[in-house]
Amino acid sequence: MSEDELATYKKIYALPEFEHEESVSSKFMELCKRTHYFVVIAIYNPKKEILLIRDFNKAIGWELPGGYVNDRESIEEAINRIALNETGLSLDEVAPVAILKNIFKCGYDKVSHFGIALMALSREDVKAYPKNIQAYFTCSSSEKIAYQNDKILSLVHKHLSDKACQPPFEEIDSAKKYSLPYVLHRHVIKRIGNISSRKIESAIFDLIEGAPKSILDASCGENTIINELYNKYRPDICIGNDISWKSIMLIKKRNSAVLFTNHNVLELPYRYKFDLVPPFRSQLGHLVIEL
Repeated sequence: MSEDELATYKKIYALPEFEHEESVSSKFMELCKRTHYFVVIAIYNPKKEILLIRDFNKAIGWELPGGYVNDRESIEEAINRIALNETGLSLDEVAPVAILKNIFKCGYDKVSHFGIALMALSREDVKAYPKNIQAYFTCSSSEKIAYQNDKILSLVHKHLSDKACQPPFEEIDSAKKYSLPYVLHRHVIKRIGNISSRKIESAIFDLIEGAPKSILDASCGENTIINELYNKYRPDICIGNDISWKSIMLIKKRNSAVLFTNHNVLELPYRYKFDLVPPFRSQLGHLVIEL
């Protein structure tokens, strides 16, 4: 995770930016100097209730799940690790909602941490917690909310109220490794579809004029064309989007320079006009629709 990556998120989504400043102890300041990037995740369920967590051994109040991004860890890996460790939940429809900046001060020392707030759907139940920790899904906000989480909650409630489309869960679940649809797609349909896919990809490259500075593949799946487009044109912004978070995790490993997003194509939230948007492709590799 880097400031350039956060700047790209801010640009393509027109994200608001929240800033928080506080004085900390010298011991905590030493920790602040070792870590700089973080994520906060507002996890909601199909009822549009948001998960809140509170550790009653701490005095900071109710929180959203969150944590620091480790060295050499992608933002997608950090999101999965934090969600699993703090909640035991797997995620769908992961979407950025705000850029965050925390400023910590101790005497004359000052350290800034940068992060991103996201919203994500989960269809699972919350894991069991120790007695000192409570967690529950709710539509209301608690009286005591830690840090900037109250601002994030307000944004997420607004996004959820505007949300019109139910995610295509059958398509999302078909990407689960070792499921029957996944095995059939990967070992039968995909082999057949690769023939027509190569023809479509060749036609796409033939149609491109000049060198696009921004590229969006709105339904990339595990297809490699987004990586090929990046490697050929080296655009300033290169986005691969897919409805399946699991597919994104698989293709992300092949090109860390591409930024991957997780949206339903019926509700793409970008606020940015891309130079190049290849045609949508079905799992069989056939042309479906062109933006």
